[in-house]
Amino acid sequence: MTNRFWAVLFGGVLLACFLMVALAPVFGYWLPRNVCVYGDDIDHLFYVILWATGFFFVLTSVLQVIAIWRWGDYDPAKRAQYSHGHLGLELLWTIAPGVILLYLTFAQIPAWSKVTYPSERPTPDQVVTVVGRQWEWRLRYPAAGVPERVRTWADGGLIDDVYVVNELHTWKGANCTLLLKTDDVLHSFYLPNFRRKQDLLPGKTVTIWVQATEANTKHDAATDTWSLDPAVGPAWEIACAELCGGRHYAMRGVVFVHPTKDDYDRWLKHTATRQRSYKPEQ
Repeated sequence: MTNRFWAVLFGGVLLACFLMVALAPVFGYWLPRNVCVYGDDIDHLFYVILWATGFFFVLTSVLQVIAIWRWGDYDPAKRAQYSHGHLGLELLWTIAPGVILLYLTFAQIPAWSKVTYPSERPTPDQVVTVVGRQWEWRLRYPAAGVPERVRTWADGGLIDDVYVVNELHTWKGANCTLLLKTDDVLHSFYLPNFRRKQDLLPGKTVTIWVQATEANTKHDAATDTWSLDPAVGPAWEIACAELCGGRHYAMRGVVFVHPTKDDYDRWLKHTATRQRSYKPEQ
């Protein structure tokens, strides 16, 4: 086969990859809906990095295809011309990535500080302990608002705490502090719609916070139950982003964002009543 065949094949595959990425948003295969107060900052960084890496991906791919087209065939009569280097080019491909990385270093500081720095973390309106275990998320809610000593509560809890599996409940606009732990192996607590992912380490409690900008939960007064509002769209998932065993794929949950704090309090009281009245089958 000639070098031109391989150039066309190689270039066609790269072009297909590029088009799949470029057209993904048109067909709905792109970032999930952002519903977090700092999600726009995270998305901005994503697009900056995507454009920078995408530009160099296209540039190097085009140069590779040209090189295969022109010089891909082996010809024993031709000898390669060796060069000891070009100072200008070497400076260019060293300084250009350095400038881009330096820009990214400073560009990410505002978003990073807002998301992770304890000094920038807002006063919590709600606290929830999240424990990852093979293969589910166990969430614990205080029945009487934010405890006086949050970390002490996270380690020990109170007798009237409310326990729920695979459901994170909060309300629109609430500064929700999540205290993350694992009972066994490494897990990674991932909220795609909130642009937040945090690894869970055995023996360590990690604190993150989220604030929902939209609600997705409705209350049926006739049956006194809560469900996701289908008008909002797909469920906002809780996923494990760390391979944690044979049923890692099943370690999934859902975020329920209530429209108001009153609606959340009604759900919490309802769930607490059911929990206290539960009697296991004999």
